[in-house]
Amino acid sequence: FLANFRYLDVAVLWELWKQWGLVELFDELMPRGETSVSSASVVAALAIQRCVDPGSTLYATRWFPRSALPEVMAISPAGFHNTRLHRVLDQLDGASRGLMNKLPRLYREREGAFVSLFVDVTDAWFVGHGPDLAEKGKTKEGLVKRKIGIVLLCNERGYPLRWEVVPGAAHDSTTM
Repeated sequence: FLANFRYLDVAVLWELWKQWGLVELFDELMPRGETSVSSASVVAALAIQRCVDPGSTLYATRWFPRSALPEVMAISPAGFHNTRLHRVLDQLDGASRGLMNKLPRLYREREGAFVSLFVDVTDAWFVGHGPDLAEKGKTKEGLVKRKIGIVLLCNERGYPLRWEVVPGAAHDSTTM
């Protein structure tokens, strides 16, 4: 054999992505642009990669060609590079409000009305400067790092409804 590609788990996740209508949802919310690989396809590939083999975006560029996703999604690995991924993540950030508006309806259509809401506040810290919102503060582990806060509102099944990135020095009680 010439290569061993990760197949079954990525193929199942790609099929679930399609069954949930996420291809159409992200195609609607993300700009198409002049590239051969749609931004929506890059988001799908990154989400699948995070499920089966989490790592940085740079790691994702190395992982992608070693999986069956290029074949399953009909994407050339050459179109899945670090610059493209960061550009798409910026576009995804811009599409967040639209995504938060559409997800509750998608969940209701597939799973019925939800009855409970849960909120979680966590943090993520950075080696180096990090984004503009990163501030020195104590992490959940008690370390002083440059960090951001992440607030997530989910339904009872854990499906995300709303999220917000907040400055790293914001206290959880204030953020909630």
